[in-house]
Amino acid sequence: MNEYGLKIIYRIRAGGRVFYEESIVLLKAESFDAAYEKAEAHALGLCGDEYINVYGEPVKTELVDIVDCFRAFDEENGIQEVYSRILKNRTPMNEEEFIDLLADSSTADERTPLRSM
Repeated sequence: MNEYGLKIIYRIRAGGRVFYEESIVLLKAESFDAAYEKAEAHALGLCGDEYINVYGEPVKTELVDIVDCFRAFDEENGIQEVYSRILKNRTPMNEEEFIDLLADSSTADERTPLRSM
């Protein structure tokens, strides 16, 4: 069995707002294909059920895609790389804007609609 890091993207609808979540999971599987299958089963298990947030609005999570699978490995110094991705900026953004987009996160206030009652 090998360890794989997989990146899963979810869409979360809360009232009229849409959020996206990137989740990176670490799992054990026999192959890349088996890792994708296991990650998909996990992701679908987290989707489907609707709940009511603190504003009384319905919140629903949907699987968008499993976008990458990476074989995790141990370095000699005891550090385990769980996930890695190489990106190319194919947008009209300059480097600073592109890095800001990659590093930007939602604020606590923006995440409030995702909290259950």
